[in-house]
This record gives sequence, structure tokens and C-alpha cells, in this order.
Amino acid sequence: LWYTKAAADAKEYTLYSMADMFGFSSLTDVTFEGKTVKLGADITMNKGEAVQTGFTLDTKEQTTLIPWSPRSMAGTFDGDGHTIRGVYLNTDTGNAGLFSTVTGTVMNLRLRNSYFNCTDSTAENYESPNYLYGSGSIAGSLSGTLDTVYSDAIVKHQYSYAGGLVGTVYNATTDGTANSTITNCCYAGEITAHQSVGGIVGLVVHTTATISHCLNAGKVVANNAMAGGLCGQVIAVGAGNSVMLHLIDNLNVGRAGGTVGGYHGAFIGAVRAKTSASASAAFVSSYYVKDYSDGNNSWEYIARRSSAASYTFEGVPHASQSADVNGWTEQEIMNKTQEDGTLLNLSFYANGQDSSSDGETKTCWWVAREGKIPMLESFEDLLMDVTY
Repeated sequence: LWYTKAAADAKEYTLYSMADMFGFSSLTDVTFEGKTVKLGADITMNKGEAVQTGFTLDTKEQTTLIPWSPRSMAGTFDGDGHTIRGVYLNTDTGNAGLFSTVTGTVMNLRLRNSYFNCTDSTAENYESPNYLYGSGSIAGSLSGTLDTVYSDAIVKHQYSYAGGLVGTVYNATTDGTANSTITNCCYAGEITAHQSVGGIVGLVVHTTATISHCLNAGKVVANNAMAGGLCGQVIAVGAGNSVMLHLIDNLNVGRAGGTVGGYHGAFIGAVRAKTSASASAAFVSSYYVKDYSDGNNSWEYIARRSSAASYTFEGVPHASQSADVNGWTEQEIMNKTQEDGTLLNLSFYANGQDSSSDGETKTCWWVAREGKIPMLESFEDLLMDVTY
């Protein structure tokens, strides 16, 4: 009804209810390219609690679980600071997430108490250069932008390419010009998959991507290999193909790991170049909490790379294939925030603002809302389990 009542040349649409959301997901023949879909209210899709085995309904409020059907998004989805709760998806095919594929922008959105699981058996082909499927709470695959997004959803994939926010970041263009960005985002849930598992992104393949001003406070588990606090795997396969991931002003305080010896990193599980391809990662002003392990769920390095791949740190090449750079202890982080109210280049996590290099200041809405900025009285506060 919200769509059919709009003018034929409308550029903006607003969703207010669960019915509006399901109507939006059903319009699979409408790309919304060049248009904006906004949330006009907080929306609950199912009432109950997301758990590792699925979703437990509050039977006093709801008796039938309503599954979500993800759709692609080529336009802008603007949450306008609102929250979507109770999304449930359990699928055996395609991309799993609030959106299947995003080639536009998702922004200003909170996703809470939700569950996404994919058992797509073809995902075992984790080295395919054209494989675009994945699981992420916001998007199964991304060739676009996420800006100011928070999620504490449970994400699971039976095989590979699973991220707290995005499963796979890929190149949707034929001329190789795509440059996906994920900025000012936070993941604080739990994610489990076979391999290529990351707190923000599972896999980056054949594209240039940037993750900046992001926080992973979630738990990342690879049952086989390549778990990373920010990204599971960066890979390029085949002559002439390349991939580049920039990590700028990020923080990982979550756990990332799995099978012992499985290439697990505080930032990236593995950077790999195969068959004359080029793969690299650049680390700038990004930090993690060291010695933060839980049984098998601990990292060995900040990243691992194949002999054909490369790293740079603050613009300086790093020769070792096992990049091992000291992180911070919990107490060091707490001391820094108490000293000057900032967290080095990650100041917005402590004081609610992001002071970017161009002088602009942007409010980080999950920390500061309506001018109210909570103090960091304990390390747990940094994990951003914040409600309003």
C-alpha cells in the first residue's frame, strides 16, 4: 500500500510496520535504484528471542514464526536511526541477510535480536573467483556502502563466507571500478561458519574495499579456517585479478578463532593470491585487544598471508607472512579513555564523535543519542550493549 499509493515518479518511500517491511521484500522486480526507502518507526518482525538454534517465540504475543525473504537493494535504505528487531531467516540457498545483495547504500540502521542461517551446500567452493553468495546480518553480498549500522544478530553458515554485517564483498562492475565501503559500523553478535568468517565481512574478493571506523565486539568462530576480527579472508584468483582491503581506524575487542592452526587473525584470517593474481591489505590506525582468548577461540596473528600477497602498515610494507603486531590490554584501553576521553584515532568510541581527517565531525549514534554520551566506566561498556 505504501508503494502503490506513492506517486509514479516518487523518489522516497517510508516504511512504518511489519506489513510494510514484508511488502518491501516482495517487490523483487523493483530495484529502487536512484530512490530511497526509509524507516519511519522501529519495527518488530517476530516477538521473542534469537538463540543459537533459531528463534524462540514469545507465545503469549505470537504463535507462528514468520520467516524473512531477503531482497536485493540498488538504491538507499535509510533506517533514520530506527531499529528492526526479530528478523528470522533459515535458508538453504542464495545470500542470507536482511538484504540478499546490496549494490546501493544501507545507512543509519540498528538490527537487533535477529537470526540468519544458511546451509547452501555450494558455498564449499570457497576459492571460486566469481562466487558471490554469503551470509551477513545486513547483506549476503555487497558491492556498495554500509554507513552507520549496528547489529547484534546471530549469523550462521554451514560452509563459507559469513560476516557479522556482510558475507561477501565483491565487484559488481565489469570494468573493475567498484569500491565498496563499510564505515562507522558495529557488530556485537555471534557468528559461526566453516571458514572465511569475519566480525564485519566474511570474504573480500576481486575488488577494492575499505572498512573504516568500525568496531567488532562480537564472537567469530570458524569451524575450519580463516576467522578474523574484521574480515575472514581477502583473496584474488587468476591472472589479471586483484583485491585490496584498506582497514582504517578500526577496533576489534571481540574473539576470533576456531580450529588450532587454521589461520585466525585479530583483523584478517588470511590474505591470499592464487594463480598469478594480486592480493594486499593495508592497516592504518587499527587496534585490537591482545591476549583476549576463550579456549580454541583465539587468534594467532593479526593476519596471515600467502607468499604472493602483501601487507602494509601505516604505509610501510611488512615483510613477514605472519603479521604479528602488539595489541592493547583491556586496562590499557580503559586507561587511555580515562586520560583524555579519546581512544587514539578511534575517538568516537569514547566520546561519541568521529573526527575525520577532513575536519568533519559526525555523531556516532549508537554511543551518543540526543546529546547524551555515556561514560566508559568499565571495559564492558566498550562492547556497546546499549539500549535507549
